Amino acid sequence: MGFFSMLEYTESLFVFFTLSAFVLFKRKKHPLLMGILIGLSVVTRNVGSLLFFAIFVGMCLDMKRKETRLVDIITAYVPATLLSLSFPVYLQFTYGKWNAFVDIQYTDYLRIRSNFFKTLYWNLVYVFTDKFPHDGIDVLVLYKVSEFLSLLLMCFVILLIGREIRIMLKEKRIKTDSLVLV
Repeated sequence: MGFFSMLEYTESLFVFFTLSAFVLFKRKKHPLLMGILIGLSVVTRNVGSLLFFAIFVGMCLDMKRKETRLVDIITAYVPATLLSLSFPVYLQFTYGKWNAFVDIQYTDYLRIRSNFFKTLYWNLVYVFTDKFPHDGIDVLVLYKVSEFLSLLLMCFVILLIGREIRIMLKEKRIKTDSLVLV
């Protein structure tokens, strides 16, 4: 965490917005501020849209249990949605394409067009074979360790989600805080 918070990238800002929004969700307080933080999380890094979705589902489940009101969901998600859409709207007005940032990543930064399953397949290939364009063995070993840890983390998250769903089905009660955190 200290490494990312020292870099001049968006990771530390993203972690701050994400954790702050989750704390407010868990405490069931200040839906407007939570919505602003969710929106800023999405603007900072598009992965924040997962938080946007997870907290929305959590609030809907809380509403079913009468722990959250519909007005709280609306109060949170109006600013979250407006902030989340601000960057694509800016790109549309400035460059004439709402997804100009993605196009620039593919053309100028040599990012590969892919999907989750294709990326997962190639990560497994890299970890378990020598099919990787490399200059030296050190790069290959480092990359394999990195990919292995990423795959292990993904499996752990899938396991935690399955555990939370199993608990919800077994106990017939919804623990939204832990499910949203996962």
